[in-house]
Amino acid sequence: MPDFKKNKDAFIVLQINKRFLPAWLLGIPFSYFILGFLGNFYTTGIEFIPVSIIIHSSVLLFGSYLMGRVQSEYRSKPVDMTIYALLAIALTVFLTLLVNMALRFPKVFDRFIYLIDPGLLVYFFIGIAAALPTAVWIAHYAEKKISRTAASSYSWISIWTACCWRPFSLRFIF
Repeated sequence: MPDFKKNKDAFIVLQINKRFLPAWLLGIPFSYFILGFLGNFYTTGIEFIPVSIIIHSSVLLFGSYLMGRVQSEYRSKPVDMTIYALLAIALTVFLTLLVNMALRFPKVFDRFIYLIDPGLLVYFFIGIAAALPTAVWIAHYAEKKISRTAASSYSWISIWTACCWRPFSLRFIF
């Protein structure tokens, strides 16, 4: 049995960022509507699970990034962030009222385009359940690959470079 106190690399534990769980929960409605639209193109469960993992992981990482930015901006400018939050709430209410108004005209606006087929709901829940560990792994991998200053600011270009571009660049092949 390895001694974990002496060798910290012997046992790796991914620490979950405290913003991931709220971002995961808040991202479910966004993923639901996006995947409801994409459900018209991906009609089987085998196709739907990877798409839902990718979409919800992206929504989760972006939501976690936004929550971090909101938290840091609120600490420095609380009045401005309160105004921004009120504007975001007003925009959400406006879009909800706009959709409710459009529902009065079913020939023009079909709400079933944005709803997930009941047969695919199980695969949707499997995908969003798998998206949390996937996003945690991506964030951990990005923090490990990026320099300390870029990892603390969570630059999305740096995350893209670390996760997607570097493994496929030619210098790793030769």
